[in-house]
Amino acid sequence: MNLAYVSRKNLLRLKKHAKESFPNECIGVFECYEDAGNFYITNIFECKNVARNKKISGLLPRKTLRSFNKMIKRGKRKGILYGAYHSHPVSGATNIGEQDMHSGMIYNIFKLQIILGVKRRSIRTAFWQTKNGNWYRRGLKTRSIR
Repeated sequence: MNLAYVSRKNLLRLKKHAKESFPNECIGVFECYEDAGNFYITNIFECKNVARNKKISGLLPRKTLRSFNKMIKRGKRKGILYGAYHSHPVSGATNIGEQDMHSGMIYNIFKLQIILGVKRRSIRTAFWQTKNGNWYRRGLKTRSIR
C-alpha cells in the first residue's frame, strides 16, 4: 500500500487548525511531491472556510482556488502536487463521504485529500487519492521530510 508522509510539525499544524475551527470544519490546501508511489507532504496552507453552514461543509474561497489553479497550470513548481484538507467535526469520521467526492469533482485540481475526524478532543487523520474517478485510502505517517 502506498503511503503519505507528513512531518510532525505539519501534522500538528493540521490538527491545530481543526481544533481552532471546531465546531466548524477547517479547510486548507497542502503541497506534496510523489516519489516511488509515496507522497511527501511538505507545506500546509490554512484557508478560510466560506461555506454557508460551516459545521457540515467546507468551501475554499474562489480567489484561493484561482491562485492554486494558476500555479498548477503555469507549472511554476514542477513536481509539486496540491491537495485539499478539511475536518469532519460533527461525525468525527475519516471516511470520504458523498459530499467529499463531489467536492473532489468541483476542485478537480486537487486529486488528493486529507480528512481530519474530530471527536471529543481527539483527531484522527486519513489520506485519500483519486485515480480514474475513484477514491482510495492511503496510510498517513509522520516522518522527517526535507
